[in-house]
Amino acid sequence: MADTPHQHSEDMMVLINEELKGCLTSQAAAAARLDTKLTLFLGFVVAAVPLLISNRLEWISGTVALVLLGLTFVLFLAGLLPRNWRVVPEPTPFVELFGASTSRASALGYLIDMREDAYRVNRNVALGKRARLRQGLCVLVVAMVLSGVSIKLGQAEVSDKPKHSQCLFNCR
Repeated sequence: MADTPHQHSEDMMVLINEELKGCLTSQAAAAARLDTKLTLFLGFVVAAVPLLISNRLEWISGTVALVLLGLTFVLFLAGLLPRNWRVVPEPTPFVELFGASTSRASALGYLIDMREDAYRVNRNVALGKRARLRQGLCVLVVAMVLSGVSIKLGQAEVSDKPKHSQCLFNCR
């Protein structure tokens, strides 16, 4: 990539390089915000499971709700897993290639190529994170609705049973 000739003036290459650097910075900030959202919802799922289990649930809908919460957990976790996020330039190869004897124009050309490639790779990583967040939220909504139905049905089953007058605890 460093051998790719650039047909731009050095001033234009500096401008292109700075713009790409700004795009990569914005991209990294957006990915960090996605990670924050994924972490928040992952924590919600982790807290929701024990609360759901501690209630009386209708068997079928309760089981499906718990499975959906497990799927939601996996989707959010998959969005958080480390990916091949590129940071440009990598210091060691850059210094080795352009240490002392190379022109400024060829170093700028190398940076432009590397930053453009990194932007494409990072964009795909961010799109994957965003997709896992959306999928997880859709499954989470269904799981929460099903959880509410399951709790309501589970309470209805308990209230239909005859009550014993001498029982102090949840006796059956």
